[in-house]
Amino acid sequence: ITAYEPIEDIFGKRVGMLYVGVLEEKYADMQRNALSILIIITLAGMVLAVVLGYILADKIMNPVHRLIKASQQVAEGSLTPDIGLISKGEIGVLQNTFKDMVVSVGRRRAETEDRLLHSEKQASIGRLAAGVAHQMNNPLTGVLTYTRMLLRRQDIGDEIRSDLQTIAESTEMLRKIVKGLLDFSRQAKLDKEPMDINRL
Repeated sequence: ITAYEPIEDIFGKRVGMLYVGVLEEKYADMQRNALSILIIITLAGMVLAVVLGYILADKIMNPVHRLIKASQQVAEGSLTPDIGLISKGEIGVLQNTFKDMVVSVGRRRAETEDRLLHSEKQASIGRLAAGVAHQMNNPLTGVLTYTRMLLRRQDIGDEIRSDLQTIAESTEMLRKIVKGLLDFSRQAKLDKEPMDINRL
């Protein structure tokens, strides 16, 4: 690498020349070294970014994958899914929220099962009441019919007539109870309509 500059006297006449020269190889070596260092730094940065990205992705994705597996376990009916260790940060908040959700689902499922069991018990009681009421209704109808037939007779005394009247009233009361049981077991649907309470 060279540079030339003329030397002039005070009258402007050229009296010589200034010459400077340096070997180019030294600058080419420096350029190659700088480029090599830049490439090495860039590659090292890329490798470091890939490693850090893998570590961070693993740190983030492992809890997410465990949550996905846990949600599949919950979908299959398990209320004790394995979500692993609780992480820090937003993933930890997500894991805690998921745990709370599973506890809430378990509580609601238990309440639903209790309600269902209660409904089944009520239905069983209704069927039992219907069966008992139906079985009692026929003999009561017979007792009431024969009692009324006896009351129509003129050849019985007042004391017997009074006893028969007591039997008829008691039987009628029992029939009302049986009718109430049958109505309860049928659980008839109510037809709701506006009503004037004062008139009622």
